[in-house]
Amino acid sequence: MKTSIKRKVSGLLATLLILSVMIPALAFAASIKIDNYDYNGNLNGSVYEDTYVGSTVYVTVYDSTYTHWKVVQATYDTTYKSGYRYIFNFTALESTYDPAVVKYVYGVNKATYDTMNRASYSGGGGIYVPPASGDVSIDANGKANADQLAALLQKDENAKVKFPGEFVLLPSWVLSKGKVLTVENDYGTYTLPLTKLDAEALAKKVGVALNELYIRVTIAKVSDATRADVTKAAYAEDATLLGNVIDFKVQTEATGKTAADVDFGKTYVKRTIKLDSALGKINTLASTGVLYDAAGKSIIFVPSSFAAVGDKSEVAIWRVGNSIYAPVETKKTFTDISTHWAKVDIQSLANKLVVEGYNNRFLPQSDITRAEFTAIVVRALGLTTTGAKSAGFKDVASTMWYADVINTAAQAGLVEGNGDGTFKPNAKISREEVAALVLRALAYTGKDVTVSTADKAAALKPYTDAAKVSAWAKDEVATAVKLGLIKGYTPTTIKGQLNATRAEAVTLIKRLLDTAGFTN
Repeated sequence: MKTSIKRKVSGLLATLLILSVMIPALAFAASIKIDNYDYNGNLNGSVYEDTYVGSTVYVTVYDSTYTHWKVVQATYDTTYKSGYRYIFNFTALESTYDPAVVKYVYGVNKATYDTMNRASYSGGGGIYVPPASGDVSIDANGKANADQLAALLQKDENAKVKFPGEFVLLPSWVLSKGKVLTVENDYGTYTLPLTKLDAEALAKKVGVALNELYIRVTIAKVSDATRADVTKAAYAEDATLLGNVIDFKVQTEATGKTAADVDFGKTYVKRTIKLDSALGKINTLASTGVLYDAAGKSIIFVPSSFAAVGDKSEVAIWRVGNSIYAPVETKKTFTDISTHWAKVDIQSLANKLVVEGYNNRFLPQSDITRAEFTAIVVRALGLTTTGAKSAGFKDVASTMWYADVINTAAQAGLVEGNGDGTFKPNAKISREEVAALVLRALAYTGKDVTVSTADKAAALKPYTDAAKVSAWAKDEVATAVKLGLIKGYTPTTIKGQLNATRAEAVTLIKRLLDTAGFTN
């Protein structure tokens, strides 16, 4: 009897021991599931636990190669009654996370996984809903609906279309119906001057029918490697990045192949980069948009200004041509301008990478040469100098530092040589020459510089030495005075033939950029 009881007790204890080993394993049999991953990159999922493990847990989201990852917080769902669920959300702006892999670690070095592809335009609940501001749908291949876009362009001269992802394909055959079209994604905007776009000529150049040609607009974050290069280039200029580095492109595309860049001629095209900071936190006098020159591994000033957008901000960039752009802030100063009347303008344009000094000095009262001032104007306009054709000036050798900027300026119609075929790059530049060059630069930006004969006469009337202004320069000096680009040397003198100083040159360039709306 006692032996039988002992056997039963031993069996019961063995069973309890087995159960005691199994229960922890069962208690920590967690799982993770992606509930939805839509076309816009919004991923939602759930973690399921058999026990309550706190108000939050953490999930890791990977790309398919596990080289990119982000940690996401999952919050306990108090409404779930069938166990313990934690819900998480993640927005994948990058195409890197397609497919996405989610991982949840539980217990002692245990993990559970799930994976899902991003939904196509019409697939699996991941349907892209066009924004109300632009009633144009975008399909899974990035193509804008032609009929909807045509209707929008006819209705709105300043139409706007929002698109998901990093590019949109615009049907070229309907673009002639509009004047201006701004396309926008999560990174920024690109404003296209449609009146400067000859779709038929582009189709002919590519060798396709007009209804087969698309205009591909890209607004994309650069790779981590490129961002690192831009960061290094900024560091070389004592600058720091203020936001994303964005690659802006406008290209032709037909039969699924990207063919060539779209050229808008000399028209300055506006694009913006969205910033997370409020405008009040940005020192606009020391900040600017820059172009990244991959060949030279350097950053270059581009006409740009900052503006508030709700509780955040954006930098608007104007330039002719595609490229990689970024917003930066620099900290430059000079030891010889602390009490100078032009200190603010000098320091601001130095920080914007428009002007340079000499070993921590600016030499504001020194004269400036024709080559030096031409270089500043070309830089202020954001013109590309690489590969400029020779203007044929006899005294501008191709080996000299100023050759490219002078040739670029001549090609743009900003400068002219002397009657003997020379440019005289090292000669001092006069106030009247500076006024003429700045006026031409303003006209190059697309601004109307037309001034009536009466207004020109009135502009020079206060100056007793107006008659001494060279005949070739009189109209341009008068116009520059009327437009506020240049002021008298004194209230009663213009001193057109006096050499301009470096400080005066900077002030005129600042007025040029302000008048054109190219800085703030």
